[in-house]
Amino acid sequence: MGTGPRSLLIHRMDLEERTVTQGDLMDDTYTWSKKQRNVRCRLQPIKSMERVLLMREGVKVTHRLFLGTRIPVDPNDRFVMGTRTFKIKGSINPDEMDQYLQCDLWEEL
Repeated sequence: MGTGPRSLLIHRMDLEERTVTQGDLMDDTYTWSKKQRNVRCRLQPIKSMERVLLMREGVKVTHRLFLGTRIPVDPNDRFVMGTRTFKIKGSINPDEMDQYLQCDLWEEL
């Protein structure tokens, strides 16, 4: 087993992008396609006290995701792990050196 920060990336998720198609009756249809498969990451649930504080601010976040590579992430994208779907609520580059990306996610039930 490896050591260092990369060995902490224990999960695999797919990054999907949304495509909007306008129908005949001016109704939009959304489809999802794989933008990147098998992304190495670490998914952590938000602790209950932090979640309560975030909810008071009006921020809906259930999980935090850490990516070991800098990939282009759009707020309209989503991450999928098996049958679980996570909407991207925000992303930051914490160390500003492009070593990893942190995304705040909301699990869609």
